Amino acid sequence: MIQWPENLIHDVARRRCVAFLGSGISRRSQDASGRRPALWKGFLETALGNCANPKAEINRLLKAGDYLTACQLIKERLGEHDWHDILEKEFHTPAYGHDEIHQAIFDLDLPIVATTNIDQIYDKFLTSNYAGATTIKPYHDDSVGRYIKGDANTRLLIKVHGSVDNLDKTVFTREQYARARSAYPEFYSLLSSLIDTQTFLFLGYSLADPDINVLLEDNARRFKSPRPHYLITSDRVSNDMIKMFSRNYSIKVLRYSNTKEHQELVESIDELAKKVAIERNEMAARMVW
Repeated sequence: MIQWPENLIHDVARRRCVAFLGSGISRRSQDASGRRPALWKGFLETALGNCANPKAEINRLLKAGDYLTACQLIKERLGEHDWHDILEKEFHTPAYGHDEIHQAIFDLDLPIVATTNIDQIYDKFLTSNYAGATTIKPYHDDSVGRYIKGDANTRLLIKVHGSVDNLDKTVFTREQYARARSAYPEFYSLLSSLIDTQTFLFLGYSLADPDINVLLEDNARRFKSPRPHYLITSDRVSNDMIKMFSRNYSIKVLRYSNTKEHQELVESIDELAKKVAIERNEMAARMVW
């Protein structure tokens, strides 16, 4: 089980924390046939299978972990229509169901959850079970700032890279990252403000994940804080990498076992929710908010 730091428990209890969900969270879900959503590398390998030869350069990029550049080249090779067909086939058509991990995350009762996932797995979980209590906004929605500044009843899901139901606005490639930052500076300013004022809890990310690395690169100075953010991973992380994340980004890396489809993560988030509930009750008794 993950040993949750007291500072993190306190920040979640005070609702001063943003859960940031990566593809590893969606990976727990399945469709009716037992198929699971692909992670970055698997998705790109599938997409590359639809490309004509030569493929050596793109394969080298995938092997080197440069997924953003590989994604850019694959998209250009396929063309807009075929690229959108592949996105729909992978992230929309399978009708993935939600998993117990989505309930565990919701039970943390945080005002804001953000995700770089374009699938609608967590979205549909929220609308099916808590439609009256949640609002879902993509990065390109002009009203997202209103809900970030919401009251105590706000439960906001931010789609940082858009959604599969609006493929023209999804963010996958280097070009799309750059275009989104240029076209929607207000959103990225809001995201940076959250990094300044909230504790981020990164769930479902690899340390090599391009989504997390782009976010860190864009906000490197803002991540340098005496109060750490937290990245939860099953990666085999070297001490050098742990020190680098701590020194450069003030991110504390917490590890867990990936056995049984990452069941330890689910159980650990459940345990965090219980600890947070106890902390909130104690805060209420002391009237310390």
